[in-house]
Amino acid sequence: PQLDRAKLYLRKGEELMRRQKFDFRMEVAEPLYLYTALMAGYSRLGRFRDTFSVLGILRQRKIRLSAVTFSILQRCCFSRLDAATDVRQLLRIMEQMGVTPET
Repeated sequence: PQLDRAKLYLRKGEELMRRQKFDFRMEVAEPLYLYTALMAGYSRLGRFRDTFSVLGILRQRKIRLSAVTFSILQRCCFSRLDAATDVRQLLRIMEQMGVTPET
């Protein structure tokens, strides 16, 4: 239920940003921060498939990811059986997107 609410807020935030009808006194986060928060929530609940589906959405929309976003994904990889392969694939994606690993 809480993640469904997070998805609703994400959609509303994107809609506001598209319309650009928001109060300038209010700080509106960029879409990446909203998506990263959603990914972190999925990850904490063990919903790793959903976490990676958000990555697919970000790539489709050509939103440049941050090292923080990738660290969430990396933690998801460690919980899987073939963690080394998953992490290598994640590093390739980072390289393609021009994001430098912090560690």
